[in-house]
Amino acid sequence: MDPGGRGLPGVAAGQTWQTDYRVGDPASGADFRWTASASGPTEIAVPADRFVVFLIRYSRVVARAPGGRMPGGYRGPAEACVWHAPELGRVVRFEFEARPQFSAREQQAIELTRIARAP
Repeated sequence: MDPGGRGLPGVAAGQTWQTDYRVGDPASGADFRWTASASGPTEIAVPADRFVVFLIRYSRVVARAPGGRMPGGYRGPAEACVWHAPELGRVVRFEFEARPQFSAREQQAIELTRIARAP
């Protein structure tokens, strides 16, 4: 999912994929590996309306290089669920949970609350 809230065009149940990327420099950066799978269609209600959606489940492991504030390095899992409504071409609900190795668990949930439709 991109930051604009759009999911994958043409997503279909049973699809799986993986994305690897690095953030920062080799000495103190972090390597990310996201795996994803899609299921659906199903229906979901959010404050904006009811939508037929595909559920995309993401899981991630981040590995931070030794150095900086964590001399021994770091590994931590995270999961995200994205409900993508093809009729809108965007995500209508997003949930994220991270379980870092050395800090508190992080949880987020975001829903589409309103759609401004032309009269």
